Amino acid sequence: FQTQTCATCHMQGSAQIAPSLEGIFGTEQELTDGSRVLVDDQYLKTSILHPEVQIVKGYAPAMPSFAGKLDEEQVSDLVAYI
Repeated sequence: FQTQTCATCHMQGSAQIAPSLEGIFGTEQELTDGSRVLVDDQYLKTSILHPEVQIVKGYAPAMPSFAGKLDEEQVSDLVAYI
């Protein structure tokens, strides 16, 4: 989480470039298209690899894709951490 610089944008108290991930697992988030999504393993994995697919309301599509930059184990470790 720290090594991949996720904390820069996602930790509570950041400049709020992105939603805080503290306690987010298991919650529902509203997306820019008005739909709602459950924050579960699959949502987090998709958000890490393809962040442009589902953008949380109130935030710009600023997150870079980590597809091809992280292997499956690294993605799983990030999801488990969150």
